[in-house]
Amino acid sequence: MAADIEAVLKRGCWWVPRRPAFFFSSLWAGSQTGAYALAVGLLLSGAKFDKDMALLILGSPLLLFSGWICVNVFVMGGAIAKFWHIESLNARGWGIFAGVESVFCVLARIYDVQGPLAVTVTWLVWLTLVAMMGTGTWFFHQWQRNRWAGEIAMLKAENASRLARLDEERESEEE
Repeated sequence: MAADIEAVLKRGCWWVPRRPAFFFSSLWAGSQTGAYALAVGLLLSGAKFDKDMALLILGSPLLLFSGWICVNVFVMGGAIAKFWHIESLNARGWGIFAGVESVFCVLARIYDVQGPLAVTVTWLVWLTLVAMMGTGTWFFHQWQRNRWAGEIAMLKAENASRLARLDEERESEEE
């Protein structure tokens, strides 16, 4: 049996880089969500939007290396183990992992936010952003399902036409 070159290339060129891209994109989206929520809270605390605030947003993945890194290592390890299986790469898993990582980002610098109003607004902005990210991943998942449903409907129609042709050929042969 000869090796299927297309299957080998598909597995090697798509399967391997897809896992790290899936993992790191979820880390990036989660850390950006947390950084934006923190930026709003820090601005309400009296901070100015300057170079440090821009670095907070641009370097948001660095927020993951805070005092919560001990707990976050287990979460990241679990995500890596889950994303390693081909069946686990879905929008729901991506969104859940991004949401959990955004919590760790907010927890990293929530003590820098001054005042109960600023802390409350920070958490409300975080909750709003996570809800928006969840809604976006849900819409993406529904779009994929609708696309697959359309392809399945076309295959069913094609199979029905082939069966009709085969039935006509059988009837003509019997006559």
